[in-house]
Amino acid sequence: MLRITLLDLLLRATPESFLFVVSSYIFSHKKFAVNSIIKSSIIMALSIYLIRLLPIQFGVHIILNMTVYLILLININKIGCKRSIEYAMVLMAMLSTSELLNIAVVNILCEDSFNIIIKNDFHKNLYFAPSLILFIVGISLYYNLFCKHKRGGNFDVIGRTGIK
Repeated sequence: MLRITLLDLLLRATPESFLFVVSSYIFSHKKFAVNSIIKSSIIMALSIYLIRLLPIQFGVHIILNMTVYLILLININKIGCKRSIEYAMVLMAMLSTSELLNIAVVNILCEDSFNIIIKNDFHKNLYFAPSLILFIVGISLYYNLFCKHKRGGNFDVIGRTGIK
């Protein structure tokens, strides 16, 4: 089981869910629908919490979370299926990379006390907060490099031109 605490839900899963939903709006150049964003973020955060309670192997929870995310983007946020899949893949890769970099830095800097940090919920959330910042930076960079309108062309999330 990959259990997370209520503190993890509030300090980690909820902001992460919000970033996932908002970044999809940003990537798709869609006008923000505040109610849909809030509803999707809350449902996604709760689903992350509930999925982590299931007795499943590590890694399966990622697939289930991505499935929930896709359903939310398609049904609540009205973003197309193809684009939703692209966003899910790109964002999950970005999140995994930012968490991996953060774990590496924390492990190097706090080698002796790494296990103590992981066991304390507050310290764990404090030490792993930089990965959310890295995630935001990654979203910004990705948007500026691949999604912005450049030279009058319309670029989609994976850098192709002419997509509407």
